[in-house]
Amino acid sequence: DDKNLWDHISVDRNEYCILGDPSFLWHFRLNKPVFEVGNDLEDSGLSVREKRPVAHMMLMVLWIMATPDSFRSVALRFAVSKSEVRDHYVLIIKGLKDFAQAYVKWPDQEERDNIIRSCQAISDFPGIVGIMVGYHVSIKGPEEAKAAYTNYKF
Repeated sequence: DDKNLWDHISVDRNEYCILGDPSFLWHFRLNKPVFEVGNDLEDSGLSVREKRPVAHMMLMVLWIMATPDSFRSVALRFAVSKSEVRDHYVLIIKGLKDFAQAYVKWPDQEERDNIIRSCQAISDFPGIVGIMVGYHVSIKGPEEAKAAYTNYKF
C-alpha cells in the first residue's frame, strides 16, 4: 500500500525556507534573494492551481537541480509522491522560462568587450565571453595545431 510508504517520514519543509543564506546556498546552490523569484511565480497565479505553496514546489525543483538526487529521493525528502515532484518540476521550469526575460540580462557589445578583456587577463585565453563557476566543459581540440590548444578548468 503506497499510502503507508510516507507515514514515517518527517520533513519540515518550512525549515528550508528559514535557513540562513550560507546554509541555503550550500543546500540549494543559490542564495535567498534569487530564491525569492518564486514570489513572482506565486503572483502569476501558479499557487492558485496547485495545492502547495510555490516556495515548497521551488525547493523540490531546486533540490533536483542542485544535487544528483533522483525524483524518487526528492519525493522521500519532501514527503510527496514522485509524480508530484515531476509535476512541480514541469510547472516551475515553465514558470522560470516565462520569467527569464525579466531576470536574464545579456551584455551589450561594450559589456561583452569588457568581459572578454577581463577573462583574457585572468586566463590568457582569447575570446571568452564568460565563465561558469564550478563547471568544466571538455572541448575536443582541433586536428591542426593541437599543441596550441589548451582545455582549461576554471
